[in-house]
Amino acid sequence: MSATCPLTSMFLRAIAVLLLICELTCVADDNAVVVRGTCDYVTRPGTALQSYSARYNFEVSLAGCDWVIRYEDTAALTNSGVLNTMAVGSYDGTNIYFVQFQNEQAIRTAWGRRYDSVKNQLPVAVAQIFPGDYPPPTLFPLQKLWFALASRCILSNSEGEIKPCSYVDLAIFYNDPRFRCSYKWIVDSNESDSQHLILKSRGYFFRRDPRNGKVFYDKLRPPFDRGFTNGIATWRNLTNVGGFVVPRTFTFTEYFPQMQPNGSVSSNLLATYSYNCCITNIQLGVMPKVPFPLPQGRVDITDRRYIGSGYAQIAYVSKVGWLSPTSSTVAMRLQNSRKSSLEAEELSVSGGEDNDRSWSRYVVWTLLGLPFCLFGVWWFGKVKQS
Repeated sequence: MSATCPLTSMFLRAIAVLLLICELTCVADDNAVVVRGTCDYVTRPGTALQSYSARYNFEVSLAGCDWVIRYEDTAALTNSGVLNTMAVGSYDGTNIYFVQFQNEQAIRTAWGRRYDSVKNQLPVAVAQIFPGDYPPPTLFPLQKLWFALASRCILSNSEGEIKPCSYVDLAIFYNDPRFRCSYKWIVDSNESDSQHLILKSRGYFFRRDPRNGKVFYDKLRPPFDRGFTNGIATWRNLTNVGGFVVPRTFTFTEYFPQMQPNGSVSSNLLATYSYNCCITNIQLGVMPKVPFPLPQGRVDITDRRYIGSGYAQIAYVSKVGWLSPTSSTVAMRLQNSRKSSLEAEELSVSGGEDNDRSWSRYVVWTLLGLPFCLFGVWWFGKVKQS
């Protein structure tokens, strides 16, 4: 008996150690770095032409290359008429899931007395799914917060290429390989706790003809035809938390050549917009579920996971959360939806070639029907006279 007790004790200790290791491993898998703060956005910074500004409160959770970013415009905190309140974007390694929560008070005000009779038919949120790891510019605040705090897996090399932080339509963003700029990390030996990132344009700019949708890739005039600095980002007061290097402050400014009234280009760069983020809290926490869960109730979803298969989007309603590509609802929508490119979608929004064709068809049918209308008027007059 005395011989077996030590063995039993050693066995139990081994089991306890294994359970402890398992527990620590499971906790480590759930651990995330959680960053909170505020971010200020302004157009034309430092000039009399400053035309728009906004402030966002945010919370960013990071685990590996996955991220969850929550934010809200502070204007929604004091204005009950703002429709969209908090928004959450999340990335699961393949797709980006974005949900915009609706302000019930604003909806109630808009519907008035009819609200109680229609509220069960109204969405509690609207959601979108995008392919890839880089938030599109249509999700402007999300893209900027991602760039500031969650882009490390994209900007992992000392230098390389990336999509610029400029606004373009989704067709250019996803389909045009020319929409790229170079980046390079700069480390100042005098600022050991800071990092700088320089984005450099190739000396071109994009524009789309709204009449036919054609994209022009125009070369800028000298000296900018050889390229120019189109963005500078700075991370300051860096600290390492859970393997993530997180700043206390972040700034980014986008630049573009200044155009003169006569159409020429000066030798100066104009700051088009900037955003400044102040991190007020950094801690370890539990990573939220990815993709971030949808709220209970009706959610209208625009799904863009099938751009590569020829579907710019499919739309459907869900009351049971995010739907997988194998769900019957998604499969049915794909089966019953017409294929359409992002370019065609952009034309339909901007009133381009597709709308022109619709107008042309309308004119043609009107002209064809005019003789019959005139004949009907003549015949009706004859009958009335008789």
